[in-house]
Amino acid sequence: MQKFRQTGASTIVILIVLMFGAVVLTLALKLIPIYIDNSTIESVIHGLEKDLKITSYGDEEIRNKISKLLTINNIRSFKASDIKISRERGELFVSLDYEVRENVFKNIDVIVSFENHFKTPIAAE
Repeated sequence: MQKFRQTGASTIVILIVLMFGAVVLTLALKLIPIYIDNSTIESVIHGLEKDLKITSYGDEEIRNKISKLLTINNIRSFKASDIKISRERGELFVSLDYEVRENVFKNIDVIVSFENHFKTPIAAE
C-alpha cells in the first residue's frame, strides 16, 4: 500500500509570488496614467485635422490651440515650446515628442518616450 503525501506551495514560493505580484501592481499603477495621458495628447494632436483653417494659422496660434486643449484635458506638464511645427514640401508637420521619467522604487526609474506626429497638406490659396 502506497502512502500519498499532500503537497502544496511552500512559504517561500508564496512570498515570491506575492512579491512578483506587488512589483507588477506597482508598475501598472505607475505606467497606466502615463499611457492614458499620452492617449489624450495623441487625440489632441490628431484632432487638429478637424480644424479646416489649421494650415493658415501661424506657429504661435497652433501652439496656443494645442496648449489650451491640453490644459482643458488636464495635461499640464508641457510647455508650448516643446511643440515643433514645420512646413515642408507643401505639408504642415506638428510633432510633440517627449519622455516621462517615473520613480518606481528608491533609485529605480522607468523612462517612457512617446512620439506624436500630425501631418496635413497645406491648401494652395
